[in-house]
Amino acid sequence: MNKKQEELLKKINNGKIKGSQKQLAKMLNISQVAVSRWLNGTQTPSQENYEKMSKIFKKNEEELEAIFSSNQSDNSDNAKQIMDFIKKENDLLRENIKKIIKEIELIKAKISK
Repeated sequence: MNKKQEELLKKINNGKIKGSQKQLAKMLNISQVAVSRWLNGTQTPSQENYEKMSKIFKKNEEELEAIFSSNQSDNSDNAKQIMDFIKKENDLLRENIKKIIKEIELIKAKISK
């Protein structure tokens, strides 16, 4: 588990569990994979799991939802940045391919003379 996930888990659980996805999963009677997805921001808990965490950690459901939703927003921003980077790289590759094709055509023209 990375530092960001550990910090998120601390926000959720008021320090009641020491950064363990497995422990949280066991407390909620769900899979560790589900907890991992919440902490990675790829999914959010169900209403039932918000209710369970609310009781266990003495936080209101809205506060928990805000914590998870901000985590998901962070990941959406990261995904957008990655997609923008990939698009720029693809554009550069296309330009380089065009230049290489032109050079090949020039070489072919010289050879055929």
